[in-house]
Amino acid sequence: MRRAAIALLVLAIGTGAAMADDWQAVKLRGDVLVYYKNAWVRLNRGDIVSDDSVIRTMHDGNVEFRRDSEIIDIAPNTQIQIFDRLGKRFTTVRQFFGSVSVKANVENVQHFSVQTPFVAAIVKGTVFSVSSGAQSAVVHVQRGKVRVEDIARNLHVDVLPGQQAAAGVASALAISGAGKLGHVGNSQGQAAATAAATAATAGGNGNGNGNGNGNGNAGGNGKGHGGPK
Repeated sequence: MRRAAIALLVLAIGTGAAMADDWQAVKLRGDVLVYYKNAWVRLNRGDIVSDDSVIRTMHDGNVEFRRDSEIIDIAPNTQIQIFDRLGKRFTTVRQFFGSVSVKANVENVQHFSVQTPFVAAIVKGTVFSVSSGAQSAVVHVQRGKVRVEDIARNLHVDVLPGQQAAAGVASALAISGAGKLGHVGNSQGQAAATAAATAATAGGNGNGNGNGNGNGNAGGNGKGHGGPK
């Protein structure tokens, strides 16, 4: 009885404000939970979640959220948080772990992103999915174009349909798949190898002088200046 009452409160909070950035659970299977007032409570089909809601699907859970014609489909064993920038039509899905598929509207401006601990996928309009684990994350694109960013190494690449990009603790951003593959580089337009060397030099280890001696930072010496520890 208490759980049902709380679930209704979540729905009331979502509908009372009638905000355009709220998401409704239009399809739901198995156990899906939402974090509300310091406790996990069951989410039901038809419920609306507002900004900053944290949603978790259990091993048998799956839920599809819809806002207008945009869709966020959350696979089993996944935890996310949905929020929008104040005063702007920009949705961010913070993906802690698991798998998420997104169908975003075609817009003239970037308005949708998925952020994992390893990569950020930023789109204008597309269909794509993101899988994130303890060591890495991968973005698969089905339609449109997605800009994928390697957060730790400040690298990025544009990913097209039939392609995927991945990055993780032990591996820098890389792209693979069909067709012409995009160029992996940093914000200064440097290629991936040059960007990694730049990041390593910027990190420094007290011994680097930019000249190198065959054991330069870009090659690494077991201390990994270019990426996370």
